[in-house]
Amino acid sequence: DFWDRSVVVADAVGRPSRLVGWAVDVSAQIRTERLLAEAESIAHVGSWELDLAERRLTWSDETYRIHGTSPAEYRPEVESALAFYTPECRPAVEAALRGAAESAHDSDFEAEIETATGARRWLRVSARAETVDGRVTRVYGACQDVDALKRAQERLERQGYWLRMSIDAADMAVWRWYPERDEAVVEYRGSAMAVSTPERPTLAGWLAQVVPEDRERVRAALEATARDGVPTDVEYRLADESG
Repeated sequence: DFWDRSVVVADAVGRPSRLVGWAVDVSAQIRTERLLAEAESIAHVGSWELDLAERRLTWSDETYRIHGTSPAEYRPEVESALAFYTPECRPAVEAALRGAAESAHDSDFEAEIETATGARRWLRVSARAETVDGRVTRVYGACQDVDALKRAQERLERQGYWLRMSIDAADMAVWRWYPERDEAVVEYRGSAMAVSTPERPTLAGWLAQVVPEDRERVRAALEATARDGVPTDVEYRLADESG
């Protein structure tokens, strides 16, 4: 791939006499641009740049795709680009952009947009400032589509909430024992569960809270599960503070 340019040279009376031109091999630059565009598409990461002197905003192809539009449909401008963000998120985005433009403050944050097609999508956005002689001349950054990850996190949080509610209602506890290092950890317990964290979170420390008559039976069941990998159910009694 070459970039060509030519000019017409006139003779002494102003008539075109010859054509002078030159060509520059831009193959490497074009390959680099193509690789960058492919990488952006695969990672769902777009880039953007704001020239503060000209107030000119530039988007990469992936940034257009993330916002549900294209260069043929939309010309990015600061105000209209900010309008993609939901009312709940827009003040934080404006503050981040202002901080970069006025104070060269870098920022990374998550915010939700409504695309040109009406879909809502969570983005991870970064903003960086470029300065010349101590003055910010350009603000640039990236935006990554993290909507799938965000939705998955929200589902996990909801599931965790209902799991904790169920544990509280049943007055249960969720725990783990790591036999290789003899560490026993209670991940979560119901609010009425009569169990406290021992000074040393070992199996012996936890078993000390089991009434003596049940202690060895519980130990044997746990050790059998750790050794054989077979689930077990065992009923036992815990001693409260009064014994």
